[in-house]
Amino acid sequence: MPPLFGIADPDGFITSLTLQKQHTYAALFMQSLASTWGMFLLPAIIFTQVMRYDLGDFFKVNRLPSLVNILLAAVIIACGIVFVNFIVELNKQIPLPNQLAYLRDTQGNADALIVSFFSENSNTHFFVLVLALAILPAIAEELFFRGVIQNMLQKSGMTGMAAIVVTGFSFSVMHLEFDNFVAIWMMGIVLGWLYYYSQNLWVSIIAHFLNNFSMIALKFAFFNGVTPTDMSETTSPPILLSLVCGIIMVLLLLWFRKRNQSALLVSDAIDS
Repeated sequence: MPPLFGIADPDGFITSLTLQKQHTYAALFMQSLASTWGMFLLPAIIFTQVMRYDLGDFFKVNRLPSLVNILLAAVIIACGIVFVNFIVELNKQIPLPNQLAYLRDTQGNADALIVSFFSENSNTHFFVLVLALAILPAIAEELFFRGVIQNMLQKSGMTGMAAIVVTGFSFSVMHLEFDNFVAIWMMGIVLGWLYYYSQNLWVSIIAHFLNNFSMIALKFAFFNGVTPTDMSETTSPPILLSLVCGIIMVLLLLWFRKRNQSALLVSDAIDS
């Protein structure tokens, strides 16, 4: 960071929220390097090389997904985004003992840093945000969680649904966002479901990207005066609309499973 961004004390920068707010590009770089690349992408790739797995076969990225699966995944994610706001509001009602109050403080600090990322209004800055907060995390986290963890849980003898739920739980834990914990867990299950039944990691990668991109686009629009409210964080979502979107999401997930049943059976036969 010193030669790229002029950060004289990288160690101090990592622990200082104030400095990170002042140097947003350095903070984005740090997040991408440490989290996206260091914690998820490189470990996933190194794991496959140590185990001598073929990257394309193991991660199931050696074929393009069908257009229908992509469109279904997109609608599922759109419904999930609306439903998630309702889940977040319920999650916020969960009381925390004093010993764990720091969890909400930690999330508050992270949210404050995210807000600082949207202080600049330019097409270049928007592209940087999309790259650092949508494209790279979607690829790296799906390779790590769905590609490695969910795959290996299944290979260890766990049922597909159990592997999806456990992987979704670990996915939520790693985000360190208490008020969003249930919502992130739910979205992790959705992504795991899309991957499991499509047997194609590109489907969950694209769905993950669409989820992150929509949040970035909505926040960017709000902080730059395009929209009067931050539609990515509706504090009081209409209950009826949220429930309808939740029901539609579940029905589409069941349809997704039905139309991809044959691909799953073929994959199970190959694995066995």
